[in-house]
Amino acid sequence: MLSEQDRRTLREIELQLERDTTLATTMQRQARAERWARRRHDLTVVVAGVLATVCLFLPGAAGAGLMAAVVGIVAYLVRRWRFAGQPGPAPAEQIGDGVSGQRPTG
Repeated sequence: MLSEQDRRTLREIELQLERDTTLATTMQRQARAERWARRRHDLTVVVAGVLATVCLFLPGAAGAGLMAAVVGIVAYLVRRWRFAGQPGPAPAEQIGDGVSGQRPTG
């Protein structure tokens, strides 16, 4: 529980943020840019995986399939390295308390 002084300070900060939307706008832009970067990496991995699978079954295209697989693996590893320690979107089952799947009360 916050003390009365802490609550007043928090409220002052909230009011200041409501008046000055620069910080909120900057944070939204950064979050949007990160989401798109993750999506581009995911799309690259999926497309490379599909191409690798298709090429491996085509006669004479095994080399191209192997190269597509390497590109997909590199894109996956770069994504893990670039976004390490940054929380992504939480799966629905992890929103609750982790045991019963219920949202915590109180």
